[in-house]
Amino acid sequence: MTYAFLMLLLLTGLAISNQFQHLSELVPTNAENLPFLAVLYLAKSNNYSVGVVISNKYVLASTNPSADYSAVTVYLGFAHSPADNKNYHYSKGCRIIEAKSVLWEEDVGLVKSTGSHISELALIELEVPVDFSDTIQPVVLPARNDFTLQTGASLNLTKFNLESANGTPEFAIVQLRTLQKCKLFFGSTFEETEEFCIRTASSVRPALDEFQFSHLPIMLGKQLIGLGRTSLTPAICEVTSKSCSRHQVYRNLGPVLDWIYENSDIVVNDFEN
Repeated sequence: MTYAFLMLLLLTGLAISNQFQHLSELVPTNAENLPFLAVLYLAKSNNYSVGVVISNKYVLASTNPSADYSAVTVYLGFAHSPADNKNYHYSKGCRIIEAKSVLWEEDVGLVKSTGSHISELALIELEVPVDFSDTIQPVVLPARNDFTLQTGASLNLTKFNLESANGTPEFAIVQLRTLQKCKLFFGSTFEETEEFCIRTASSVRPALDEFQFSHLPIMLGKQLIGLGRTSLTPAICEVTSKSCSRHQVYRNLGPVLDWIYENSDIVVNDFEN
């Protein structure tokens, strides 16, 4: 599968049909191809995470419940990671905006079998609205009443390489597993009504074992369908650390779409087509 073919899939938002069951390695790309990605810097915790632009005022993110979100800086439209050099690797059209407020969805990320949270969903309101450009665009959210995931579907996993200042946005093609396989791998910690799990290429999985990669957005065509919910450990499950990685588990956005729409400035009708 060529780089040009992968980029065509991403740009047009077309899901790969079931006859193409190929998984891909992580493919470097640019801000224009993933303009919805936001890099979050948590000053009090001195770490980074990844979120998704959903409007000119809000970023949606899966968060680490043990981190301090009292001071969040949001990087938008960057072609290179701001992690190692915040003042050098700026790209045309990028913005740096402080967060005005953070609102958590209390039930998201709760592992019902243990009563503990391994991640939480948050709406981050920007201090000032951002102007959209070629490198900063909102993601498409599914309509409230039209959210169906088909087993075996090919999805685009998206991330921002924060390992170095030369890191860029990246994506990989992954595959949606059956609920039965997810339950087999993850035992009672897997919440089948709220989560889904994926199959990745062998070289993608190690790249997800770093803390800053744990909350990655995942796409079906142009629509955001989930956010990674793993935060602190790669194996919060009932099998083994090698066969069971929470980095393959994603929060299904379907059950929380009402909360997202009701607590942000998104007009539902704008995204129903």
